Amino acid sequence: MHRMVTGLLLAAAALFGVAHAAFLPPWEGFDETAHWSYIQELADTGHPPHYGVDGLAKDIDAYPGPMTYSGAEPFEKTGRPTYRSYRVAGARPIAGGPTRYTGDASPNWQAQHPPLYYAMMVPIYRAAHGLGWVDHLLVLRLASFALAFAGFAIGVLATARWAERQTATGGGAGLWTGPIMAAWPFLFPQFFPQFARLGNDSLCLLEMGIIWALLLGLLAPLPHQQGKRTLLSAAALGAVLGLGLLTKAFFLPIGAGVGLLLLARVALSRKPADLGRALLAGAVALAIGGWWYVQKRLETGAFTGSDEFIRLNNGGALAQLIDGYSLPELLHGLGQIVGTFLWAGTWSLARLPELWLIPLAALLGLTLLDYLRTLRRPTLIALTPLALGAPMAAGLVYHVFVWMAGASAATPGWYFHILAAPLGLAVAIGWRRPRLLGLLTAATGAYTLVAWSFQLSMFSGCAAKLGADKHYTLIGSACFIQPRALVALGRPLLGVLSLALGIGLALAAATLAWRAFRPGTQECVELAS
Repeated sequence: MHRMVTGLLLAAAALFGVAHAAFLPPWEGFDETAHWSYIQELADTGHPPHYGVDGLAKDIDAYPGPMTYSGAEPFEKTGRPTYRSYRVAGARPIAGGPTRYTGDASPNWQAQHPPLYYAMMVPIYRAAHGLGWVDHLLVLRLASFALAFAGFAIGVLATARWAERQTATGGGAGLWTGPIMAAWPFLFPQFFPQFARLGNDSLCLLEMGIIWALLLGLLAPLPHQQGKRTLLSAAALGAVLGLGLLTKAFFLPIGAGVGLLLLARVALSRKPADLGRALLAGAVALAIGGWWYVQKRLETGAFTGSDEFIRLNNGGALAQLIDGYSLPELLHGLGQIVGTFLWAGTWSLARLPELWLIPLAALLGLTLLDYLRTLRRPTLIALTPLALGAPMAAGLVYHVFVWMAGASAATPGWYFHILAAPLGLAVAIGWRRPRLLGLLTAATGAYTLVAWSFQLSMFSGCAAKLGADKHYTLIGSACFIQPRALVALGRPLLGVLSLALGIGLALAAATLAWRAFRPGTQECVELAS
């Protein structure tokens, strides 16, 4: 039954991602204008954008439709329609499509990133080049989400197989580890806006899923996995880490966490072979991805080449960070990380009342608290979520200091979804209150459906984010969701069908799990033991 629940939840997550991409209007995904410009420039010129030199594509200026509310005010000043004005004007279908790259005066802030993801998207871009804006971006988004979902599924299924084998050999892993991990996108629904869009985070999740599967075999190998097989796994781990370095700088802290885990394995086993595997993985990773960071250091003076590092004065960076420090602002920045991990919606960043996030926050807090309690006598595998999550958290906290110094935008927490596999294991380990957590999960599901409904209302032009108010505001009583506007800006029929089928599969999985965990059932007894 646990295998069936895992499969149903994975299928439901895939359908939810398709639905999100189908509903999403052009450019409503985080930073999509810059990611798309990067792809177009690489496809048309053969080289990635040069930081501080190449601008966003002029095609985006020529796009005639409404844009995200994150920039609604300046767009209104230049005559750009918002979702509301677009509906009032009749919601005509979006005309035009991509042409050929020509840069404008607006800098492409995503030029900071390595080119691997964008190079992978170039063939998809070319195949979809003749389509109109809505279908063109839908094809690219679905391709991007496919990368992310593949990584998520690889991480979940690898852990589920590992847990089954450990249970069969007398280990402490539970058979329901897989289903709980597969439920991650429904426990923390910001997963869908994060990955069902254009962005290199999707490739990060694919790489992280493969890294996680290889890491399980190296840290807790079964008897038949010794010798040459683990040597090949170490080389493969290094190769994927190297590709991660060519995708995003997140793999610097992730690589540090992987290195610590491999060295911990060496300390526990005291085998020279384990040390050799660790060194092999590190050498391969640096050989594949290290050159990018050396090049960025020479070009920009910043090792990662990232936008915020360049903005900081290299000679006085520490002084700027200290001068910008404020305890209230630090707490505000940390709160933003947690809040945007739970739910931030799309690039418009329109919100439901913050109190509605309490069930999601309680679900996160209780599972992580119970996970940390299990670390009194930890196994190496149990430490992996902490070893991988802590360096990522340290990097985001550093970004909060950079934000306080005025050199970057606010720091979002949705990046943690890249670590869905190891953090999902932490949630599975901390799933110690099944009844309470089940109720919180149901409340999270209700929140997700309400949040999606208000997003559709905003895309319809029936709700808006007005002025300084970050919350949804319904505009009159004439409409809540207007299909005509959604048809012009997306593919709502595909979205409705995918969402309905996804909800059905998720409810079927929840029903099977509920039956398994009823008091007195064998599965409930096994979980408690």
